[in-house]
This record gives sequence, structure tokens and C-alpha cells, in this order.
Amino acid sequence: MAIAAAAYLIYTNWDKVGPFFMQMWERIQTAFMNAWTAMQPTIERLKTAFYTLTDTLAPKFAAIGAAFMAAFAQVSAASAEHSGTFDVLISIGMTVAQIFGGVIIAAIITFAKCDRALSSQQQSV
Repeated sequence: MAIAAAAYLIYTNWDKVGPFFMQMWERIQTAFMNAWTAMQPTIERLKTAFYTLTDTLAPKFAAIGAAFMAAFAQVSAASAEHSGTFDVLISIGMTVAQIFGGVIIAAIITFAKCDRALSSQQQSV
């Protein structure tokens, strides 16, 4: 009942209350726009740092993955000379090396490229 009474009072006194709410909404919009504008340089610096990090780390992760692949290939060749005892362990090791050497690197690079594409679309709008 109190809500209905408040709504009625606002409706009947809109000529006095309306400008107050409009001014309050403009202040809220201005505050958010000022905050957004103030955050933009920081956001841009964070994006630049992220791109630099991914550009720097991606080749290193690829090199680590290649080293794992080479090491496991050597172990595989050595174990083939002796027996099939280590075949299961080598298979697991090769799978782990492929995951670290391929999938994670691809995900990082893909994410960075998607983020750059989104950033360029936002900048063009």
C-alpha cells in the first residue's frame, strides 16, 4: 500500500520530482563516464602487457614442448632397443609433451589473437 501511495505522489508531483531524478541520472552517467575514461589508460597498459607477455612466452613454451618431444623421442628409441616394457610410460609421456607443446600454446596464441581482434573492433566503433 505504501508503494502505491509513493507512486501516486511521484506521479502527481512529477513536475517537481522529475527534474530532480533527471539531474540525478545525469550525475550518475557523468560519474560512470569519468570513471570509464580514467580507467582506459590502465586497461590499455594491461592489454599491452598481456600481448607482450604472450608474444614473449609463446615461443618459450613452444621450445619447451619441442624439447619434451625430442627427449621422449630419444627415450622411445632407446627403449625400443631393449624391450617393450616402457612403451606405456613413453606413450603417456608423449601425450603429456604434446599437450604442453601444442594445445596450451595454441590456446594462448588463439586467445591473444581473439582478444586483439575484439580490441580492434572496439576501437573502430
